[in-house]
Amino acid sequence: MIRILTLSVLSLLSSAVAFPQSHGDTTFVSAVKENTISLYKQALRAQSRLNNGSKYRATGHSLEQHPYFLSEDWIAGSVFYDGEFFGDVFLMYDLNQGVLVTEHYPSGNSIELVDQKLRNFTLQGHYFERIDIESVANSLPKTDFYDILYGGESKVVAHRQKLLRREIESGTIEISYDEKYRYFIFRNGVFFPVKSKGSALKVMSDKKQELKRFHKQNRASFFKNRELMLKRLAEYYDSL
Repeated sequence: MIRILTLSVLSLLSSAVAFPQSHGDTTFVSAVKENTISLYKQALRAQSRLNNGSKYRATGHSLEQHPYFLSEDWIAGSVFYDGEFFGDVFLMYDLNQGVLVTEHYPSGNSIELVDQKLRNFTLQGHYFERIDIESVANSLPKTDFYDILYGGESKVVAHRQKLLRREIESGTIEISYDEKYRYFIFRNGVFFPVKSKGSALKVMSDKKQELKRFHKQNRASFFKNRELMLKRLAEYYDSL
């Protein structure tokens, strides 16, 4: 939004200089300019709350290996931070350090947001939410941000990490990252770890036969897509 308002301000200023105006036109343009600049200043004040973080220090990466979720480039997303919602924000989620990074405007520096002030955020259709383990009887690995794959009664979440590995080859340090994704289903106030169809059916065993038939009918769709399978099974379970 700030980028758009900046362009609007510059455009208005350029137009005012480029074209002569009558007295009435000048008054109108001045009013529009003042209103646009006022909106710009308001946006800057709001954005300053989002810029309340520390300087981000990236870990190493190679041409093919990086610690970020989905992409090592900025992704347009949204955040609920320090009690306020911010849309159309450039973000990167560092899965190695477990920090959400944003671009400080107008300096262009990368800053990491304060976990305690961050409630949730979105990245390309993925919704991450902070879950306190004490609220779920310590049934999750730790208080952290979890990717909500399915938000119904039998909630399905993914805990995403990338573990840094350094190896020395021919006197050169080679950097790589190992993805570690863990999945959990929420039942009766706690989360249960699941890895496969079998472990998911065990958690939802009271409707096991119906779920087995559903899985069989959709086996092709679930093939090599564990996240889709867990999400659909939980959705179907809640619909029964």
